[in-house]
Amino acid sequence: MMRVLILLFMLDLLSISSVMNKSIRKKVNGNWRTVYLASSVVEKISEGAPLRTYFRHIECMKKCKKIFLYFYVKSTEENIISIKLSSHLCGIQNQDPGAIQDKTTSVHLFFRKGNNCRLYEITGKKKQEFYQADYEGKTTFIVKKVTEKILLFHYFNKDIRGKVTRVAGVLAKTKLLTKDEMKQYMDFVEEIGIEDENVQRILDTAEYVYSCYILVSVKLGFVVLGIF
Repeated sequence: MMRVLILLFMLDLLSISSVMNKSIRKKVNGNWRTVYLASSVVEKISEGAPLRTYFRHIECMKKCKKIFLYFYVKSTEENIISIKLSSHLCGIQNQDPGAIQDKTTSVHLFFRKGNNCRLYEITGKKKQEFYQADYEGKTTFIVKKVTEKILLFHYFNKDIRGKVTRVAGVLAKTKLLTKDEMKQYMDFVEEIGIEDENVQRILDTAEYVYSCYILVSVKLGFVVLGIF
């Protein structure tokens, strides 16, 4: 089984260069929503788990030598969450609760008990034809396919205990996938060896995370990344 996975991984490496050409990068960049996730270890994508990621934005810059992933993870913390984000602003859309303490380097978000979320900005650095990032250990990230409407990706996560988890996801611009898009995703899940029963629809639980506008500082100003 491991040899099959390695072979599939190498085939992805051969195809990823064509995925990340200039015209395709324009499709990669933008606002995305996590619709489905599947994992070889289903507990890692269960409610409140670290690999249950609610994507909001992806940026690929400098000839895609780096890829910037912006997503939320639900937090089990019950008090103040302090997220220090260089050159970021985050405002709670809901009037109650929410506050911004510092508009330049630090954002302090106040949440009710049980409704916490945490923003992550993860930078993937290109190694050969894939991306490596530090998140919950070491993560190797690959964009399998991207169109104007959906983005298929998968990654290998090696946690601090050395356990490897495979995750396959589909991001979309809308809340629903077409039958053809769903088939593409399920075929993709099968291709990398994840069981169908390990597929979870993520978008249905995103409404329980507070809405945030994320502004990212870039050379030309601030860009609104999206909202829940």
